Amino acid sequence: MAEIVNLRQFRKRKLRAEAERTAAENRVRHGRTKSQTRRWPWRSHDSMPCDATGPNMPTEPGQRRAFWTALLANAIWINASEIFRYFVFVMPMMREAFPQIDDVAPMNFGVFMIWGAWDTLLLFAATGFTWLMLVQFGSGIRNAVLAGTAVWAGIFGILWLGLFNMNLATGAVLAVALPLAWLEMVVAALLVRWRLLAAQT
Repeated sequence: MAEIVNLRQFRKRKLRAEAERTAAENRVRHGRTKSQTRRWPWRSHDSMPCDATGPNMPTEPGQRRAFWTALLANAIWINASEIFRYFVFVMPMMREAFPQIDDVAPMNFGVFMIWGAWDTLLLFAATGFTWLMLVQFGSGIRNAVLAGTAVWAGIFGILWLGLFNMNLATGAVLAVALPLAWLEMVVAALLVRWRLLAAQT
């Protein structure tokens, strides 16, 4: 006796198989495997910088935790680096370069409050920009170094070249401050990469 086939179920199975085949072809065509789609549904490979849900920021608990630990690691690193560079190099060199000006590079409460605001902005710029760049363009070392260099050029390059242009910094100060600031931003970007890779595994 012949087997009875439910045509509605047969049609639904056929449509599901066709949809899965099309999805597999699209994943190959657009560069995302099924596991990547499941692991990073917020990541878009389109030409747009964000997908329909918003910017490519972490949404899953593991990704959020990785972002916040990168932010914490960079808070420690950037503050330590800024303090070291300022007290060991910049402050003595500025006082030596401008002895005729009273109170160059002062240390008081107002200066520390401004310094805290500076470090906070620097922290969020270095961590956030690097995270977005690594998510969008891949988490390779080259991209991390490029992200750190971009933050360095956009913040420190403009700051120190502006000071130099107004005769408020010497070439000797720039020769020390700019490379140390570049190293600070590249290490910060590599810390973000480290946490992002930990979230992806």
